[in-house]
Amino acid sequence: MTRRAHGRGNGFVGKTNLERLLDCELIVSMLEHAVLPAAENASRADAVLLFHLSLFGDTLAAVEICHLYISSGHNFFGHHGREPDDYAAVEVPLIECVAVHGIHGDRFFDYQNDYKGQISFFSLEVFDELCRALRLQSVSPVLVRRNVVTRGVDLNKLIGQEFEIQGVRFYGTGECRPCYWMDRAIAPGAEEFLKGRGGLRAKILGDGQLRSTARVLEPVE
Repeated sequence: MTRRAHGRGNGFVGKTNLERLLDCELIVSMLEHAVLPAAENASRADAVLLFHLSLFGDTLAAVEICHLYISSGHNFFGHHGREPDDYAAVEVPLIECVAVHGIHGDRFFDYQNDYKGQISFFSLEVFDELCRALRLQSVSPVLVRRNVVTRGVDLNKLIGQEFEIQGVRFYGTGECRPCYWMDRAIAPGAEEFLKGRGGLRAKILGDGQLRSTARVLEPVE
């Protein structure tokens, strides 16, 4: 769980400034003393987090997971100078996250030790903006080949942060930067549009399942 800026109009600016204030070391120290009596076993980060939750009334538990995708192989990753492969990204109702290893059944499971992209996230709001900007119709976020498509969170704010969704803990390692393949997989102009908002790469810190709100039909045997 973590805090995030939210609200509309003038309220957004005010809360963003307040959040910046909360990041100051002096304020953090004050908050530790204010919160720890109510949570004596909490760590430093958890203590400050408890204050954020009581102040903003907002957690990542409320973030919607709109779609979940896995793929057994790489189409574009590592394919510079040659043609892409044709491994489908399959939508699933849930994924099994395994700490340190990745997602069961996904191409990055045990890809390498301490890999920074064991799981990837992408914003559905950003995808909708992309579709409007490039005038795309009837296209699916499966095209971006990220594992988790979310709604209701600024993923860039989770870079360098530990966070929790549906009881599973993650650490945001960096932006999932778009590459030139985006122009081929989605449409010309996609790579440029997605610079700075290509999604989030993360490590999986704890075992657990993520479930989406999408109605995914089970394959017919």
